[in-house]
Amino acid sequence: MGCHHSQHRILYFLTKSSKTPSQRDVAVMLGISPAAVAVALTKMQKNNLIERTAAKNDNRIKEIHITEKGRNIIELSENLLASANDSVFKGFDYAELVELKNYLEHMRDNLIALNSDKPCSSKGCD
Repeated sequence: MGCHHSQHRILYFLTKSSKTPSQRDVAVMLGISPAAVAVALTKMQKNNLIERTAAKNDNRIKEIHITEKGRNIIELSENLLASANDSVFKGFDYAELVELKNYLEHMRDNLIALNSDKPCSSKGCD
């Protein structure tokens, strides 16, 4: 699709962010080291996926803006995912999808509990 997984995560974050994030915001929200974010953003800027500009109130802070090319990648991936979901879940009714979701959450909780002495649920571990 024109970018690596970590770059795609950054693009997705930029499209869903309610404010124009800084490099530091991206690192914090995605749990990536600031150095890794800087490297990824440099590559993304070279590929015209993002633009970095100085913040109006502080020239030391670089704000990250997604470009039209970056938006197109996110739109394409969302369309592909929707198409895949339609194919995978074809013929399931709503009740069956809810039941499947419940089974998968139960399985996830069981896996989480393997690493804990305390029981877990979809609301987290106590």
